[in-house]
Amino acid sequence: MISRLKNECGCQFTSKLEGMFKDMTLSNTTMDKFKDHLQNQGHRVEVDLNVRVLTMGYWPTQANQSLCQLPRAASLAWEVFQRFYLGCHSGRQLTLQTHLGSADLNATFHPVEKGEATSTTPCVKKHIIQVSTHQMCILDLFNAKISVTFQVSLEYIVPCIK
Repeated sequence: MISRLKNECGCQFTSKLEGMFKDMTLSNTTMDKFKDHLQNQGHRVEVDLNVRVLTMGYWPTQANQSLCQLPRAASLAWEVFQRFYLGCHSGRQLTLQTHLGSADLNATFHPVEKGEATSTTPCVKKHIIQVSTHQMCILDLFNAKISVTFQVSLEYIVPCIK
């Protein structure tokens, strides 16, 4: 497909597209090496991290938004990946783009009242939900507390929006 485009439109037209495909291939290889590194070094990461390392010039850019406060497990996993990647590729810079990320969360919903659970319906409902990185940060607050004030949630949202 790309070779046809290159023949019809020229190399200049397809260079970024080729770079995008190369980035995706290299990202897959990097993640395979990272997972092997975790097994060989005995590192234990609590989350299943999947990072795409993208070359800045190939991809459409968006205004870089400041980092939100990642949950501890996600933050530690990112730090482990950063050390691995920068150890393999000296002189490069990694920037975490949280506004482009997503997360799959295992959510457990308990009945609100004791009368809700009957013999035909389970007491606990489990779902896997896909959310943005920022939504993950807010939902993580509920792991520590049953209710969260708007002011507390703003501490996690505002750095993401600015």
